[in-house]
Amino acid sequence: MTTPSQLAANLDNAQLSTGPTSVEGKAISSRNAVKHGIYIEALVMPWESQADFDNLSRDYHGQFEPVNAAEATLVEMLVRNDWLTKRLDRIEIQVVVKLAAESGKSEEDVMVDAFAQSKNHPLHRLYQRRQQSQSLWFRALKELQALQKARGRQSAQYH
Repeated sequence: MTTPSQLAANLDNAQLSTGPTSVEGKAISSRNAVKHGIYIEALVMPWESQADFDNLSRDYHGQFEPVNAAEATLVEMLVRNDWLTKRLDRIEIQVVVKLAAESGKSEEDVMVDAFAQSKNHPLHRLYQRRQQSQSLWFRALKELQALQKARGRQSAQYH
């Protein structure tokens, strides 16, 4: 339990810590929580191509042609989860190469270990996150198709 004197000291110390003040310092500080990109909320990481993301988004919007906010949201969910799955695929390669170098095993043996050890292997979280992303993609696709099918029936009723 915090004593009143500790609380007062903490409050005094907090007044001295204002964080970064320069533009560069604030930019660096804003990325402090970015470690690996598996759970990142940013759509495009600093090392990824914004143009590639924009092209992917444009392709999805062109294919599904959303006409309302609900459809547009579902298309964005498709884009986001497709992009994340591609990111996880790239990360997997890097993790396997790193683990192989650290362990002296071949990349193939590292992959075999990942499946044999399942939950105890460092790649397990990556595989779980990829599966979650793919599941969300398929769910969004199903919902979007249902909305667009229903919209098609509604517009047919009025013609």
